[in-house]
Amino acid sequence: MKIAIWLEQSEGGGVDTHLHALLNNWPIGSDQICIFTNTDNPSVDSYGTIRISNLLQVVPVRRLSIGRPRKILETVVLPLYVWLTSVSARRKITRFGEFDAIIAYQGCYPGSWATMGVLRAAKKLDIKRRMMLVHHQASPRRPFLNTVESILDRRVAAWANSIVAVSNATRSTLVHRRDFDLVVQPIRVIHNGLDRRVDIARGGFRTTLGLGEDWRVAAIVGRVELYKGHEELIRSISQLPKGVRSRFVILIVGSVSKENQDYLMNLALRLNVADHVRFCGYVAGEISAIITDVDLLICATQEFEGFGYTVLEAMSVGTPVIATDVGAIKEFCDERHGIIVRPGSVNELSEAISSVFVDTAKTIERVNAAKLQAERFSGMKMANEFYQELQH
Repeated sequence: MKIAIWLEQSEGGGVDTHLHALLNNWPIGSDQICIFTNTDNPSVDSYGTIRISNLLQVVPVRRLSIGRPRKILETVVLPLYVWLTSVSARRKITRFGEFDAIIAYQGCYPGSWATMGVLRAAKKLDIKRRMMLVHHQASPRRPFLNTVESILDRRVAAWANSIVAVSNATRSTLVHRRDFDLVVQPIRVIHNGLDRRVDIARGGFRTTLGLGEDWRVAAIVGRVELYKGHEELIRSISQLPKGVRSRFVILIVGSVSKENQDYLMNLALRLNVADHVRFCGYVAGEISAIITDVDLLICATQEFEGFGYTVLEAMSVGTPVIATDVGAIKEFCDERHGIIVRPGSVNELSEAISSVFVDTAKTIERVNAAKLQAERFSGMKMANEFYQELQH
């Protein structure tokens, strides 16, 4: 089987983790896979590290425009924009011969109307298996474009003969916000899986930051956006008991705008906890090297998590987890595996952090249960389910 993967993104993250785990564990070595991506995808170089021998080629197709011109096209002339991107994608795919299947990656839905055009192109090219994969939540239709978007949603259901969501939570938003009909087009849930883990020695990341084993080190990992709960986390530090707060530091790992960093740092200064907050920025390399090296992983998202890859990675390496009860978190991590708190509750978050370091017996119990739970979400299992879906 010859498979095209179409992925457009402006920042790396869980989608890349998924892609690596999927292809590194692909069950059929004779299948050929070609990745089409935007030229300014910051993760494009990492695709060269994918271990499978059947990666045919990585094809940079265009620069991803995310400014005003694209917004205008996706609003004023949306159907024309989808048609134009379809024509362009059809030409690019044709250059590499005939394909048996295509997987079109979407972050949010509709994260990229251009990717909808890719599905239309695939149908025109008579690619037999056309899958749309959705990683995050679906957005409600825009009121002034409700009719147009409704028509395009129905067309997408026809262009893609397979729709996959990474969680039940994501599938639910497709149904309730975009009116996808599960009778006409069933949406299959294939939970994310982790790649085979390479044991990483503890201490490397801490050493570079000058943090010895006498420090309590927590981390929140991912692009710094305020809906991710960084503000609530900083406020929770100010409520920690002195015994816990002593030699406690939270590492904020991920790309951050100057505006957001200034806002959060000023908040920390006002609360007198600036010494306990450290911005690390984007850190290249395996994120598991960071997660392995901290004493606690916190996912404080306030709105929605399509899955929560960093939580699963922490569970797999034995790092305690605190997560907010949003989106798909409880589909793989509940109170047996970590501490689950309500989004927006600074008090609960502060109490949870204290509990991790004070009630060590309970923390160890959760960590051991979490390791066993994480084994159920392997990259091999995920890749096999994708392969079987493409066979239908």
